[in-house]
Amino acid sequence: MIGTRKLRRGAAAVLPLVMCAVVSAGLGPAVAERGERAACAPSGDPTFSRFYEHLNILLWRFYDTNHVLEPWDLKGHFTSQPGYTYDLPGTTDMVVLLWSIGELETRTTDKGRGAWAGLIRSFQDKKTGLFIRGNRRRMSVADLTGRACAALKLLGKRPRYPFRWAHSRLGDQWAVDAWVAGMDWDDLGEGSLEMGLAAALAMFPDRPASDRWRVWLLDAIDRRRDPATGLWGPSVLFRLLGSATMADVEASARFWWYLEVMAEPMPAPESVVEAILELQGSSGLWGARVLGESPPGRPDLAALNGLRYAYTHLDADRRAHLESRVLGALDRFACAALRYLSDPDVLESTYTDTRELSSAVLAVAEMDALYFEMTGRHKFALRKPWRPALPYLAWM
Repeated sequence: MIGTRKLRRGAAAVLPLVMCAVVSAGLGPAVAERGERAACAPSGDPTFSRFYEHLNILLWRFYDTNHVLEPWDLKGHFTSQPGYTYDLPGTTDMVVLLWSIGELETRTTDKGRGAWAGLIRSFQDKKTGLFIRGNRRRMSVADLTGRACAALKLLGKRPRYPFRWAHSRLGDQWAVDAWVAGMDWDDLGEGSLEMGLAAALAMFPDRPASDRWRVWLLDAIDRRRDPATGLWGPSVLFRLLGSATMADVEASARFWWYLEVMAEPMPAPESVVEAILELQGSSGLWGARVLGESPPGRPDLAALNGLRYAYTHLDADRRAHLESRVLGALDRFACAALRYLSDPDVLESTYTDTRELSSAVLAVAEMDALYFEMTGRHKFALRKPWRPALPYLAWM
């Protein structure tokens, strides 16, 4: 296949010493040849009614118990992990989750949304403009800044302070090149999180950056892309095994998000589609653990967003060639998502982090958006179609 690097299978058998690393990175055994659509079809609760019924319990579970929960007048005191005080990841993740399922507007008032935005803005550092407060778990500041700006956009508010960090990173072409070169290219899972700053600036343009930073950044990141696969990196495992892993896809997704927001075409789209289809596990999910499957979450969001973005940039002939396999992948993921998100007991025992929960919801939204693009129908009979974050937001 022109432009496609064949993904080798059975690498773990050849290299047993790296098996655990391979599985944790997402290079597990793929489903056998997929020339036709899977027999699996969503069943049980295609309306996700039990998810909606359980929503109040989920809100309570991630709410800071030092504050009164008013489920129809939320003000944002969410924690990313149950049992802690509210923090920046929790307050931002729940904005995006509720917005995606169409509940943000109905569960907040104008005053409540203002209070919620005020909480998020209180985490911004006055001197730099970065969102560095409320970071109990010491997550990437660039990632949190992008997530905070996405939540503020949904709440109809702006950051409180200017982005004084922008000039040193995006003030001129030399600064852009130096910033991109300084990303951790040996561990791109971490290094690619720096793109959260570009996302923040794309959502809220600020004076410290030149008006031309977008073009400079596109050029700088494009020079680092593997032209054969459309992926960035590649990772150490990719170089070792000659096969893409989910770590490569997750890291590349953060660059794809920026390209999508900038209305740029997906590079090497057929190679990307092939890679993502090969990496889907037999469970229908893209995440993997050394023992057992990983529930729907960030790997699935990266894979399904990449699949949607890439598939829609194929020409008509290549779409037709891949249509059955792509629809089969969507079917399998839909079945898996129902298993986790429509069973209250499984839902509560599985999701102990707002990031994974919001990512699972956004992954369903990405799946449904592509399914609708391909068939003209929604996969699930939801109250409202769940909304994918991109390209309205620049980070998720």
